[in-house]
Amino acid sequence: MPTRRPPVPPDAVPLEIAGSVELPHDNGGHWALTTLIPGRNAFVAQYWPFEIPMPAPDFQIRLALFDVTTGSLTEFAVLAPGAATPGIVSDGRFIVWTEGVRGSLNPRGWKMFAFDLETNEKWEIARDSEVEFSRPGVQLATVPYLSAQSGRLAYSLLTADASGQPVYELRIVELESRTSTTILGPLNSRDFSIYGPSLYGDNIVWTLSVWQENEVKVRALWKMHLPNGQPEVLESGWVGFQPVLNRENVVYWLYTGQQDEGVINVMNIETRKKTQLWEYDSALFPEISGRFVYWIVPNNGTGVLVNAASGGKMKFGGPHVLQVAIEDGRIYWSWGSGETDSPQYLQWADLPEH
Repeated sequence: MPTRRPPVPPDAVPLEIAGSVELPHDNGGHWALTTLIPGRNAFVAQYWPFEIPMPAPDFQIRLALFDVTTGSLTEFAVLAPGAATPGIVSDGRFIVWTEGVRGSLNPRGWKMFAFDLETNEKWEIARDSEVEFSRPGVQLATVPYLSAQSGRLAYSLLTADASGQPVYELRIVELESRTSTTILGPLNSRDFSIYGPSLYGDNIVWTLSVWQENEVKVRALWKMHLPNGQPEVLESGWVGFQPVLNRENVVYWLYTGQQDEGVINVMNIETRKKTQLWEYDSALFPEISGRFVYWIVPNNGTGVLVNAASGGKMKFGGPHVLQVAIEDGRIYWSWGSGETDSPQYLQWADLPEH
């Protein structure tokens, strides 16, 4: 049996809270943060009702900008009745999100929209081809994985080729010009599937699964230099679904056991130098900003922050950390009590020097 690791590093030091704000709520529901809007000291928030297990079919989720300084909300979109948001990202000027059928872990009939914060214009980027494809005992990723940075959007897509066969593609959208380019694919979905692209500058990383007889034989980490570079393998083996790229470093989960055991690795995509940060017996979803790597411990709700340069470890939040982001020397996290009718809170702390 593998050695069971503690969910939070024993030497992690609590971060000192520098500020806190309660998110608006009313008798019907509460506002919940989803993603940071870079350069604006703001987050995207969505209004979600307190109804359990799911809102009424005709309930419409609202999206808004939450200003951290003033605590104000500015609504910019209302979803279609019965729709939810499987993914939301922002590069600072543009906000991109998908709308899919609420209540499904893998909704069909989704649409992808963008909103320009400078022009207040909303437009549709893509929609589900609703191609039919199934693999025994396997749930396919039909909703795109999203990443946005510096005016670009990357997303993976299960779609149909000219003959109607299901294929995977990896696409780049230049958001200002609204031009789209397929940089990988189409790949036959019986043999391959694409997950979790992450953009930074002119580099992109993603994971590619190779299937044989309805089983994944390898899920490798790949990179490419835009616009015309050749795809390169960074790590073969069993890589997690969502690698995250920041500057020249990518952080990812690498499975090492027969269950969910694995390690968090940070790799320089140019030199291929790799550093192991933490080992755990349940899959984690680490993210990276500069020299700091952070993740939320599942079934625990605590956030962990690691300085990848010095090895210093810190912990934050509780009892249920929901979203984490880093910008301008601060780490932000939202959390809730876990009670049905309770609001969410946003807290932040200054990043340590070491």
